[in-house]
Amino acid sequence: MEGYELDAVDYLVKPVSFERFVKAIAKLKRTTGHNPVLPADDFSGNREAFVYLKVDKQMQKVFINEIVYIESWKDYIKLFFTNGKNLLVKQSISAMENLLSEHKFLRVHRSYMVSVNKISGYSGLSVQVQSTDIPIGRLYKQAVMERLHET
Repeated sequence: MEGYELDAVDYLVKPVSFERFVKAIAKLKRTTGHNPVLPADDFSGNREAFVYLKVDKQMQKVFINEIVYIESWKDYIKLFFTNGKNLLVKQSISAMENLLSEHKFLRVHRSYMVSVNKISGYSGLSVQVQSTDIPIGRLYKQAVMERLHET
């Protein structure tokens, strides 16, 4: 009852999984029109945008502009950075897609997301980031091509 009086949007029970947290944030954005994550237009000028990700039982700060692409590894994702390093995080690629889609990240395959700003070239089959060819999944091809043609 008190939740209705306080205009509660969602209810989270500890321990909260990251996927459930992202779902609650998305619900907040839909119902209030507020955007707690920086819009894509604001991101390009904000070199300090970051997220905390769980790595080896602790939260680690990751600067969004340093992520080149993300690869799914079952229950984990592997983030590849501009400095050539990578990081293995226990999280789903879908949760990262929800978190980073407004930061000019694009899901190009069931197992891959790329930073649109880091794409150096593309064809109908793949996108190139740094020296890596990342396949474009057939289910994602139309959306990827539309997004790349508009940028």
